[in-house]
Amino acid sequence: MAFERSKSLFIPTLQKLCLNEHMKFLESSCAAYIQLSLMDNPLFAKVTANMLPVLKQQMEDNMSGTSSSSIREEMLEMLFSGKFPSPLYRKSYVEDLRNVPDDPGSHEDRARHQEIK
Repeated sequence: MAFERSKSLFIPTLQKLCLNEHMKFLESSCAAYIQLSLMDNPLFAKVTANMLPVLKQQMEDNMSGTSSSSIREEMLEMLFSGKFPSPLYRKSYVEDLRNVPDDPGSHEDRARHQEIK
């Protein structure tokens, strides 16, 4: 009876598992932000006005410093690899070129805003 080698089993590190869950959280938060911002409701307008600043502050508080640079790099690799947005949210929204915000947030958004106008 010949000895059979067991197949290799890949077990992700705890850091990778946590990072993947955090990325899913950020993805669902951004999807919720988009859904709420598309609704014409004053209550949702107040909620959406605070969502991105809170997420940004949470990222700055917990992902700053030299020790977090490798984690931030892994997050970017996950984004650029195509893993995110996940199939659940990918191509969920179609940009309405007639409804462009008057005050886009980032420099890239401002450039895109000017292109559309």
